[in-house]
Amino acid sequence: MDNFREIGEGVGSVLNAIGSGISYLAMNVSNLFSQPGKPYRSETPAQQTQAMAENTQAIENEQMKKLEEELNNIWTKNSEAYAGYGTNSLTEEQIAEYERMRNAAMYAPTMDRPARRQFEDSYEVWQWNKRVERQYRIDGLKRERESISDEINNELNSNVYERGYGGMLSSSQRLTELTNRLNDINNQIGILYKEQLMDYRIEDNYYVSNVDGIEIRMSRRNFRAPVAANVNNWTGNTPINRAIENLSSKALLVLEENSQALNLDAVEVSSLWRNSATSSHGSGRGIDIVAVTRGNLTVRFNNVNGEPSAAARALRNEIYNAFINDPRVSQTLDPWWLKSKIPGKSYNYPNTWQDVNNMYLSPIGVSLIEYDKSSYPQQLQWVNNDGSLRNMLLYRHHLHITLF
Repeated sequence: MDNFREIGEGVGSVLNAIGSGISYLAMNVSNLFSQPGKPYRSETPAQQTQAMAENTQAIENEQMKKLEEELNNIWTKNSEAYAGYGTNSLTEEQIAEYERMRNAAMYAPTMDRPARRQFEDSYEVWQWNKRVERQYRIDGLKRERESISDEINNELNSNVYERGYGGMLSSSQRLTELTNRLNDINNQIGILYKEQLMDYRIEDNYYVSNVDGIEIRMSRRNFRAPVAANVNNWTGNTPINRAIENLSSKALLVLEENSQALNLDAVEVSSLWRNSATSSHGSGRGIDIVAVTRGNLTVRFNNVNGEPSAAARALRNEIYNAFINDPRVSQTLDPWWLKSKIPGKSYNYPNTWQDVNNMYLSPIGVSLIEYDKSSYPQQLQWVNNDGSLRNMLLYRHHLHITLF
């Protein structure tokens, strides 16, 4: 609030400075005609008049330049305050958490009703413009990606690619160039997707984002409120802003592209990045999916309370097969099947977690909830140090995907 007040006072001071500057210019112009500081060495009245006019214009230009620089600085600070990136203003995470109305309310003590409404409208327009601009960039990059993909397909059917300006590259060289461009575009799209994911709103118990037409829902039971940039330690669930910031843009790109290919409307995730030394989440390459929706059909990756309907199971199969067949995905693990394509660590077997629970946990009185909360070594010990049995229990209530 102090930062915003400083910006407001700064604008006022600049406006006062403009008024003072005008008076200053008037005084100087008057002085030029009455008592010039230095005599003009003009031989004629016309030359003297021209010299005075040039001096007056130089003074005006210099004064206006200073005023413009100061105004630019003030408006830059004002924009930073709206965006939440100011050094002493609200942090980006706070703005993301409180949204436009809460942000505006924090400045209410310094505003009357019309000013507050103007602030809210301005901030809303700023957010809307950013979203439109971001989506426009995504659409443009996707068109460029499609064009390059077509070039790659054409190149695969030729031996030499001739350039319009007379140069020639071998097919392999041209393919390398096109592939590098394609990778760069995909990286840019992934970064923009992360920006869209960070632009969430709060709906009941969910953080909800729209990422290129797919609604991503993140339960507040799985993600805690955002923390400031200088906070590095917390207890319990991962702060929503850190989970998104540290997520690999490639992982989000894979999630988005497969969701779009399957015509999904919404995806609910329970984990993105989290501070882990024993899973792919720690490197931002893992995503846990708990539910997806297409049209009026929702499938939950959970059979603890019974099996889903035939239609939901069919949708589950589509999703699972899409991810496991994606060459960028190394693992797909869910309540029905566990498959890994990691060299030296590959496996492919059904998930029979119920049998594991009945054989290992129930006889010693360990509940599934207790198992989930226990340490990695303890979990292994309870299932006779068998990693495959541990996997069955861990992935009984979500679909986990890992990227290479």
